[in-house]
Amino acid sequence: MKIDYHLHADYSADSSNTMRGLARSAIDAGYGSIAFTEHFDFGQFDLCEFGLPAYLPYWREFDALRRETGDAIELLFGVEAGEYHRHWRAADAIFAFHPPEIIVASIHMSPDGFNYSMPLTRPITPDDIRVYYQENLDLAEFGRFDVLGHLGIWKRYLRSVPDESFAAPLIDEVLRTLVRRETVLEVNYSSLRKPLNDILPQPAHLARFRELGGRLITIGSDAHAPEQFDDHYDRCLDILRSLGFSEIFRKRGSDWEAIQI
Repeated sequence: MKIDYHLHADYSADSSNTMRGLARSAIDAGYGSIAFTEHFDFGQFDLCEFGLPAYLPYWREFDALRRETGDAIELLFGVEAGEYHRHWRAADAIFAFHPPEIIVASIHMSPDGFNYSMPLTRPITPDDIRVYYQENLDLAEFGRFDVLGHLGIWKRYLRSVPDESFAAPLIDEVLRTLVRRETVLEVNYSSLRKPLNDILPQPAHLARFRELGGRLITIGSDAHAPEQFDDHYDRCLDILRSLGFSEIFRKRGSDWEAIQI
C-alpha cells in the first residue's frame, strides 16, 4: 500500500494543489491512504492569519471530499503545525472544533525569526544549526503530536551541506526522544526535487535512528504542486530498503500499522 502523510492543498498559501485533485491523483496512482496537512504556522502565514474562519471551511471541504471518495481511498484530516510547542494553546483552541486526525509537527522558524524552510538569505552558522536541532528536541520532548516533520529542512536548498558533526549529540537526543516517546519520524522526500537531492532526515541520520531502536517511520512528499505528488516515491523506498528498513507505518485511529515495503 502506498501512503503520503504530508500534502498541501487549498488552505496552504504556498500550494497550487486542490484537495480534490490530490485525492484523484492518489486514487489513480494506487495509494491506500493520504493525509492533508495544511500549514498551521502561528509564526508566519497560512491558516494562522485567519484562524477559525479558515479552519472550519477547511474541515467542511475535507469532510465533503471524504464522503465523495468513499471507500476508494482513506483520507485523513490533518495539519502541519509549525513550532507547535511554542503555540500549542492557541492552536489547540482552534483544533478543538474538529480535532486533526494527524498532526505533523515541524520546525520552520527559529525563536528570533530565522526561516529554515526557505532558500537561505545568508550563510547558515553553527549557532543557527544548534538552535534548529534544539528546537526539534524541545518539540520532541513536548510531544502531543503524531509525526516529526522534515528533520534537517535547512539543508534542502543547499548543494553541499556544511559539517554538522558538532551537533551530533543534539541530533542523537532528538532521535532518542522520538524512540522513547514512540513518535513517528517522517521521511520527507521533497528535497529529492531540490538542490540537496536527498531525503530528510538524510540517510546517515535515518541509519542512526534505526540503530537507536527506531522503527516508526512514515513518508511525505510535501507536495505543494500537482507535479510534485508521487514524483520520487519509489526512489525514497529504495533508499529506505538500502538502510535496512522493511516497513513504513500507516495511521489507524490512534495506532500505527506496519506496511511492508
